Amino acid sequence: MEDRYNRLWEEITSPAVAPVGDARPIRERLDRLHEMGFAIEEMEVVTDRDGRWLSFIPKVVEHGYHAEQLAKLTGLAAGDNQARRMLQDIKQYHAYLQEEAGRHIPFNVAAVRWLDRVFEPVMASIPTHLLDRLEAAEIFHQLLEHRWLDTERTGVERTLLEVLPDYLAILDAAPPERLQLEADVVDDESADREVGGVAALDAE
Repeated sequence: MEDRYNRLWEEITSPAVAPVGDARPIRERLDRLHEMGFAIEEMEVVTDRDGRWLSFIPKVVEHGYHAEQLAKLTGLAAGDNQARRMLQDIKQYHAYLQEEAGRHIPFNVAAVRWLDRVFEPVMASIPTHLLDRLEAAEIFHQLLEHRWLDTERTGVERTLLEVLPDYLAILDAAPPERLQLEADVVDDESADREVGGVAALDAE
């Protein structure tokens, strides 16, 4: 048990080295940590003086950490991957608020403002008939990813509302992911066919 603990501690805390341009050692390290049940909050990366090697130390958290933090800050329920991306957006919004105000703003205050000024206006702009495509958290998560890809492609960072029409066109072409069955209109024969099926599919 002591040997296993020491190996686990070393995997979590020890720096690792990789040649610049070779992401394989980093990916393998992350895969091992994920298999152990940890997620990566952030990673410290330092390049040597020659620029040939880099050392990296991951900051790990348990799976579910990001979802718990998002729920505490905003009340939103989301999968951990979704929550991690949304928390990153809140951090960026927090930095923007502080720069705009020229003073320190508590992170929890920034999170509430993000919910009121960013998340809710975006979700309110989505047509009702498209809200059955995915869970709200997954829609917002995908919109963030869509904006990132758009920025990479164009070199121009647009707001979420500016890229929303492009994303909605993609969402409109997707099949509904959350299917609802009304118990009072399902007869015995159709109910038998649905045994073992899923009445609601929620996006992770």
